[in-house]
Amino acid sequence: MELTIDNKALTDAVSWAAHSLAARPSVPVLAGLRLLADDAQLTVSGLNYQAVTSASAKADIAAPGTAVVAGRLLSDIVKALPDGPVHLTLSDAVLQVVGGPYRYHLQPMSPEDYPTAPDVPQISGHVPGPLLATAVGQVAVAAGRDEALASLTGIHLEAEGERLRLVATDRYRLAVCEIPWRPIAATPHTSILVPAKALAPLMRVLGTSEQVALALPRDTAQGQGLLGVHTSDRTAVLRLLDGEFIAYERIFPAQYAGHAVFQTAALIDAVKRIALVADRSTPVRLVFGDDQITVQAGALEVARAQVTLDARHPAQGMTLAFNPEFLLDGLAALGSAYARVDYTQPAKPAVLTALTAPDAEKQHGYRYLVIPVRVAA
Repeated sequence: MELTIDNKALTDAVSWAAHSLAARPSVPVLAGLRLLADDAQLTVSGLNYQAVTSASAKADIAAPGTAVVAGRLLSDIVKALPDGPVHLTLSDAVLQVVGGPYRYHLQPMSPEDYPTAPDVPQISGHVPGPLLATAVGQVAVAAGRDEALASLTGIHLEAEGERLRLVATDRYRLAVCEIPWRPIAATPHTSILVPAKALAPLMRVLGTSEQVALALPRDTAQGQGLLGVHTSDRTAVLRLLDGEFIAYERIFPAQYAGHAVFQTAALIDAVKRIALVADRSTPVRLVFGDDQITVQAGALEVARAQVTLDARHPAQGMTLAFNPEFLLDGLAALGSAYARVDYTQPAKPAVLTALTAPDAEKQHGYRYLVIPVRVAA
C-alpha cells in the first residue's frame, strides 16, 4: 500500500472512524483502524460489536492495499502532523507515515484477524441532517442509563409513511419527536430500537451534512438487526437493541386541568439559580398563580430560595415539584423562545411543548413529559 492524502482529509476520516473504538476492547485487534486504499480513495473503518464507523477521502493511490493499525495512536499522530500532504507506505510489515519533516513507523496488526463488517440494509430514505440531529438530541436526554433495563437505554424509531417518530424514556420522563422524511419507496411500518448512547454522539457529526440517508431493516428477523446512517463520505452502522418498547402514547394525559406559558430562557435561568438549594429530596417547586410562576426550593432548617416570574396563566392554584435536572433537560431540549406546560394533578405527568410566541399554537413535533416528584403538603 502506498498513497498520498491531504492531512485535513485524513484527520477527518480517522477521527470519524475512531468513534467506534472501545476504550477497553475485548480483543486487541478491535483497538485498530482498518485502512483500505483503492479506487482513488482511502477508506478508514473502525468497529466494535455494537457499531461500525467508516469514512472515505480522496487520495492519490500509488499502490492499493490494506493495513490495520492502532487507532488512537494513528489519530494522535495525524492530528499532530502539519498541514499539507501525508504519505502512507506499507513496506516490510511497517506502516510509514510521513508529513512534512515528521516520520513515524507503526507496527501493523494482522488484517486477517480484523472482523468482517456486517452487511448493511439498503437505503430506505433521506432526511435533512440538521433536522435528524436535533430530533435525536431532543429525545436522547430522556433515554435511560441503566443497562439492566436495556430497552429503556434506546431510542425507539418508527417510520410510517413520510414521518419519522423518535421516542425515549427512563420511566421518569419521556420525550417524543416527529419529523418528516423522504422514503425511497412505499414501505411498511417499521419500528426499531437504537442504542441512544451510540446514536447521539454520531449524529452530532453526521447532522452537519445537508442530507442523511437511513437504511432501515425491512425485517428485523432477517435484517440482522442493523441501522445504517450514511452521508456522502461517512457511514455508521449500529446494532439494534432487542426487546419491546413501552406503549408510550397511553402515558400522555387525555385531558389537562390547566396550563402556563412562559419565556423558556427565563425559567431555565430561574431553575438553575433556585436549584442551588435543591436536591433529590428537596426538588424544585413551580407554584402557578395569576399570570405568574413562583419557583422555589429548599427547606427552612437548611436553606431555601424562591423567585417569581411573569407567565400567561389562568388562575388554577396548582403546585408541581420536579427533579431540577429532569426539568432543565426538557426546557433546554425545546429550543424555543417560549414554552407551555400542561398539567393535570400534582402527582400526574406534566407535558412541555415549544411555542414560537406567547399566543402561538402548541408545536406538536416535540413533547417532553416529566413526572412530578411527590412531596409532603
